[in-house]
Amino acid sequence: MNPKLEELRDRYALAERLSKQVAHFTREAIIPAQNELRNAGYHLLKALDANGQANADDQLDKAIDHCDRAIYDAAEAGLVVVIDRLNDYFRQYESVSMHEVIPNIATIRGWVSDGVEMITDGREGDGIDSLEFSSLFRHLIDAVHTIEHHLHELNQLLKKERRAARLFYLAVLACAAGIANVLFRVIG
Repeated sequence: MNPKLEELRDRYALAERLSKQVAHFTREAIIPAQNELRNAGYHLLKALDANGQANADDQLDKAIDHCDRAIYDAAEAGLVVVIDRLNDYFRQYESVSMHEVIPNIATIRGWVSDGVEMITDGREGDGIDSLEFSSLFRHLIDAVHTIEHHLHELNQLLKKERRAARLFYLAVLACAAGIANVLFRVIG
């Protein structure tokens, strides 16, 4: 078998596996990766002769390049979507200590930073290591599930914090009213 054809088969399988992994979390994010895989198939067909033998190495190279791009597109899209979801939770609960409910929140924030770094490295041309991506993506998905599992407790903390803030403002207003009352009596 043509070594380039074997390489194409392996890269295609990897790109497809990563796309499916991301698709379990978000379907829309994998459309660019699926388009790249379709283009890889197109170049594979162009590489085949009438007997089904792969003879056009330049077309196989193009197909391999499309598979590499599909790997990157799937990884980047998956990371962006899951990191955005986690950052939304971080913003929503920034006024409370998430650590009270989710003890490993610092680790989760570290994974988010790792994901951002992975995306940045990929955009700068360093590519994305598929095994590293798979592991980090699983951690981030688990983190989303962990936070979603604890939303009730987080919302309770948020209510408690808001109630405490309202009481503080009411106390400040009561003190200001008391001071104003004393001043009016002294002046008046």
